[in-house]
Amino acid sequence: MRSARLDLALESGALALPPEGGIVVLRPRLGDDLTALPQDRVVVRTGFRPDHAYFAARGFAMGGDAPFAATVVCIPRARAAALAMIAEAVALVPAGAPLLLDGQ
Repeated sequence: MRSARLDLALESGALALPPEGGIVVLRPRLGDDLTALPQDRVVVRTGFRPDHAYFAARGFAMGGDAPFAATVVCIPRARAAALAMIAEAVALVPAGAPLLLDGQ
């Protein structure tokens, strides 16, 4: 599902990624398809070991230092956790940088 939403946002022009700079993806889940994003610029941040192993095995950079050019936040169902992740995302990018919130 995440892949379809990212593809649609990028193809429709609703989301325009900066032409250069890192794109941090916060807490994607095992099985999420991030191929719509340029893999050479993507940095995945997750604290859940199976998710970390999944994305590391697919060649994504893990961790990384701010600032990034854009952020994708994989919103969980828990409201407090979602708000904390949004605050974290805002701190990782400069003012005016794209911040994509992806969740149900």
